[in-house]
Amino acid sequence: LEPARAMARAEKEAGGVTGVGFTYRRNAAVAELAKLVAEGHLGEINHFDGRYWCDYGVDPSTPMAWRYKGPMGSGALGDVGSHLIDTAELICGPITSVSGAAMMTSIKERPVTAGHVTRGTALGDGDCADVTYEPVENDDIATFTAHFANGAVGTFSCSRVAWGLPNSLMVDVLGTKGRASWDLARCGEIKIDDVNSPAGLGGARRVLVGPDFPYFARGSSMAFGGVGLTQIEQFTYQAHAFLQQVAGVAPEQGALPRCASFADGYREMLLADAVARSAATGGAAVDVSDLPELASL
Repeated sequence: LEPARAMARAEKEAGGVTGVGFTYRRNAAVAELAKLVAEGHLGEINHFDGRYWCDYGVDPSTPMAWRYKGPMGSGALGDVGSHLIDTAELICGPITSVSGAAMMTSIKERPVTAGHVTRGTALGDGDCADVTYEPVENDDIATFTAHFANGAVGTFSCSRVAWGLPNSLMVDVLGTKGRASWDLARCGEIKIDDVNSPAGLGGARRVLVGPDFPYFARGSSMAFGGVGLTQIEQFTYQAHAFLQQVAGVAPEQGALPRCASFADGYREMLLADAVARSAATGGAAVDVSDLPELASL
């Protein structure tokens, strides 16, 4: 945590422009979901459920890499769980406590390959002769519950060994007047069901992103209804937003919402650390309502 804290402190002292790649902040569908929550369209929010399941680590022949090194909490939780936590707070507001955490390492060791490994790639059959192995140090799977400042409870699950799911992020938000969901596999749409449906015609309806969604028109190269949004375009939006920050474009000039800062990244690391501490103490509750503000770094 100390290197991250030092980066956030340096950011504050230097006054420069920084960015952390919480890419899903840049998705217009996620922003619309957050807007529905903020404006009370779904009523009082009582439950957020999120899961980020990937399979990049499911093959035991995938070589040892930096992702598999470090303390418990720096594996699936730190890698994909950090994005899930950030998305949850974007939609439902700040988390105040975490509890019930559990972690496990499904694949205990991985082969070591010669040379530098930047991305885990499984060894071929001819590569396994005289191979050496190193122990995996961190979590393949992490789950926990949380409470938000708005009173809602959250359930979270993340995995890097979820067979057949290369990059599966899904969220559901339930309130007293409706529910809404978002799936990264269909990232240019949300599903919504609410009390406004006529009697006998209730049920989830699919709504595609369009010009009426937050900042869609300020980032899309074709800002028309029905065009939609892909996963790749989230990175385009993110780059656009960061360049606007560097150029000093103000919100009143049409700037996209700013990218996450080093301080935001430090906060997510503190939350992940709290989850790891909960897991290490049998799921005990850990209060995070007093996470340090930037001013106290």
